[in-house]
Amino acid sequence: MSSPSRSKRRKVDGTPNPSSLASFDRTISPPPLDDDYNPTDPATFDDKNDKLRDFLRPQPGGEKSAPKEVIDLTVDEPDARDANGAGFLTAESSTQTVSSPFRLTRIRGLPNSENKNTVGIDDILGDVMLREVWLFNYMHDIEWMMEQLDEDIVGHVKVVFVHGNWKLDDPGRHRMEEQVKAFPNARLVAAYMPEPFGTHHSKIMVLFRGDDTAQVIVYTANMISFDWENMTQAAWISPLLPLGESKPPSPIGDAFKTDALDYFSAYGKARTGVLVEQLKKYSFSAVKAIFVGSVPGRHKTYEAKWGWPKLRKVLSTIPSTSDADKTSTIFAQCSSIATLGVKDTWLTPVLFKAMSASANVDTHQPDYGIIFPTAQEIRDSLNGYGSGSSIHLRLGSPAQAKQLSYLTPLLHHWSSPPLPGTSASPSTLAGRDLAAPHIKTYIRYANTPQPATTIDWALLSSANLSTQAWGAAEKDGMVRICSYEAGVLVHPGLWGEGFTMVPAFREDTVKRVGWKGKVVALRMPYGLPVQKYTEKDQPWSPGLPYKEPDWMGRRWGGEWGGE
Repeated sequence: MSSPSRSKRRKVDGTPNPSSLASFDRTISPPPLDDDYNPTDPATFDDKNDKLRDFLRPQPGGEKSAPKEVIDLTVDEPDARDANGAGFLTAESSTQTVSSPFRLTRIRGLPNSENKNTVGIDDILGDVMLREVWLFNYMHDIEWMMEQLDEDIVGHVKVVFVHGNWKLDDPGRHRMEEQVKAFPNARLVAAYMPEPFGTHHSKIMVLFRGDDTAQVIVYTANMISFDWENMTQAAWISPLLPLGESKPPSPIGDAFKTDALDYFSAYGKARTGVLVEQLKKYSFSAVKAIFVGSVPGRHKTYEAKWGWPKLRKVLSTIPSTSDADKTSTIFAQCSSIATLGVKDTWLTPVLFKAMSASANVDTHQPDYGIIFPTAQEIRDSLNGYGSGSSIHLRLGSPAQAKQLSYLTPLLHHWSSPPLPGTSASPSTLAGRDLAAPHIKTYIRYANTPQPATTIDWALLSSANLSTQAWGAAEKDGMVRICSYEAGVLVHPGLWGEGFTMVPAFREDTVKRVGWKGKVVALRMPYGLPVQKYTEKDQPWSPGLPYKEPDWMGRRWGGEWGGE
């Protein structure tokens, strides 16, 4: 529970320590370190021997650490926010700008300049108005999560943890059951898991507030401190949803509500029936997004309710804006690539084909790319090899080597350092090069991705590149999905005619002189343009040992971590 020494709205933890996560079901801690060097301890930090001293890396304890002010997510002033809840507007020149519907999370190891407009877990859960919280996730640290609540309500707010540890003898389940005993106002719900190779991978919060409003948040982080500190993550945060029906009806918001309620209903009435009945009472008219989820089971492809069939159905209503003489590009950026087969029988012909759908009949087929960190980018990241415990690609077997042969031409770097002989403009960098990606985004650019390109659509999701997440196409017209996943898709048409979606860097709005008219900003987690792997680059694989030390002097012995 709370203690007198605890801060009212923010708990400032000590030095991040990945090894503290070893108690979870699937360890995400790195192998034993070669020494006790701690880069975040001012007593041991050696700037002269910091291999990345030329990168943006503040010294611990400096004045430019991540901001500690509380961000009020409930501000809804008429003169500051679009009446439809679309986001903050700017009225510079002739440009009407809607702020990014996706928010990056705050990075502890980066300075204030790289954390503008970001959100932290305490900004969400530290709200004194909360009266009930539902948390859907793959990993839960219950004690840590309860510490994020305001101390005045921590013993009163109802909290429900929905997890996938369905086996009664599961050690992870036992740990959660022991932790939750300390909080009489919290309870556990085990999701229905019919597929043996599936996981409860969705990351959703549903918040009910004392002012009779609700909020739905779809995000990419596990509910553990490690994921909210130095890993790149993002969240879609709905407007405050008032009680009552949509008046007048809102096709966009009502569709989101229907899809979200269908998703929650899939858990079964005994598990989530109370949540569904509560959420039905709220108006989603201010929502400008499309819910794209996955639930385990065999589903009829033509019904297009879940996975890649749902995504294809949605995208078939969104026009491509690429020029007639240019090709659009779809980038899949993820933290895990599953074993997909020795031949490309699913990635391109099933998933990428679904992502290429558009309302344009004669649209050119887009190019495709995958953004995935290299082993060197993991070594250079704020957590060093510790970051790699949450990023997965198996490369140990001959079959996996064959898969890599068709993945390699698609692979692009996560970070965006200047190319030799060039200099990168800060206006085109995302400020997340050193924060390894646990975020998952799928974006269709109208042309080859450049800072000045436009965006046809963007998806923020828990789903990685796997058949378990998106669904395997079966010969009888069915799609088999193994895992629970949740995502939110946005495109400029959701805000009305004449809107254009453009990349935003290091803040949630755009201030480029060249953008005119109605603009929706999309906060970028990576810089543009992205860079293809060279022949020397290898994607990170935690199952392999790495003798080359990371920037903290540690080596990696080859272990698997969390998802």
